[in-house]
Amino acid sequence: MYTPLKKDNPKEILEIHVGQLLWSQVKKSEKSTADIARQLGTSPNNLYKIYKKKDIDTFIIKRFGKALGQNIFSIIAGELGKELDAKSVDSSIALIKAIFQEKNFCDYCQLKGKAGEEKK
Repeated sequence: MYTPLKKDNPKEILEIHVGQLLWSQVKKSEKSTADIARQLGTSPNNLYKIYKKKDIDTFIIKRFGKALGQNIFSIIAGELGKELDAKSVDSSIALIKAIFQEKNFCDYCQLKGKAGEEKK
């Protein structure tokens, strides 16, 4: 459903191919593309064009959701959450390591400062 950007991209922004997600939700439902097209007042060919698009207007996503009886935005958020949860483990470990390193450094500075005060 989602496609992470290239690993060499420093921002590593996650992307979801919304057209593929819509297509998969239609396939999971008991409705055909023709049924959805009728409900949306368009042709099946237009829906197939939408399925190929990575980015889709929120109004269209909302209409698809209504036709399918689903909250597509929640599904998108869930897909993003799955990938973010997996990536956040690595980031959390790195953050915890940084916090401990900083705390250890601060503790070291405090101890050194106290030792210096005692000499005076």
